[in-house]
Amino acid sequence: GLSMALGAFLGGLLLAETEYRHAIEVYIEPFKGLLLGLFFMTVGMGIDPSLVENNAFWVFASVFGLIAIKAAVITPAARMFGLTWGVALETGMLLGQAGEFAFVIVGSAMTLGLLSSDTGQFMLIVTSLSMIITPGVAYIAQRAGQVLDKRNAPAPDATPQDIPHMQGHIIVAGMGRVGRSVAAVLDAESIP
Repeated sequence: GLSMALGAFLGGLLLAETEYRHAIEVYIEPFKGLLLGLFFMTVGMGIDPSLVENNAFWVFASVFGLIAIKAAVITPAARMFGLTWGVALETGMLLGQAGEFAFVIVGSAMTLGLLSSDTGQFMLIVTSLSMIITPGVAYIAQRAGQVLDKRNAPAPDATPQDIPHMQGHIIVAGMGRVGRSVAAVLDAESIP
C-alpha cells in the first residue's frame, strides 16, 4: 500500500547496506543526473511564479527564518558533539536549508488535500529558494566560522603533547567487511 516513490526509497536504503552497493552504484550512475534533472524540472513546473511576486516579503522572510531556526537548533547540537563554535555555526548554516524530500512530502500533502494549493505552493517556493541560495549561505558560513574560530583560538604557544603509549600502532577506520579482515590480520600478527 505504499507509494512507488517511498518503496524505491526503502529499497535503496536496504540495498545500500549490502555487498552489492558498489555494483549498483556503477549501474545507476549514468541515470542519476537525468533523473535528478527530471525531478527538479517537474518540481519547477509545478511552482506558480506569481505567488513569489505577490508575497515577496513573506517568501524571503520565510526562507531567512527557516535557515535561522534550523541553524539555531543545529549549531548547539553540533557544539555538544565537541565541534568548535566556528565549525558548529558553519554546520548549522549549511544544514539550514530545506531538503529535497520536502518536495515529495508537500506534493503528497497537496495531492491528498491535507494542504491547500496556496500553502503548498508557498512551501515549495520557500524550499526551492532555500536550496538555490545554499552556495551563498555556504560562503557566508565559512567566513563566519573562520572569524569565530580565530577569535576563540587557543594561545599560540599551545602545542600538542605526545602520548607515549599511543605510538607504534595502526588505526583501522571503518569496521566493515574489509576493516574486520584487516583487523583480524593485524591481531594475528600481534600488531596493536
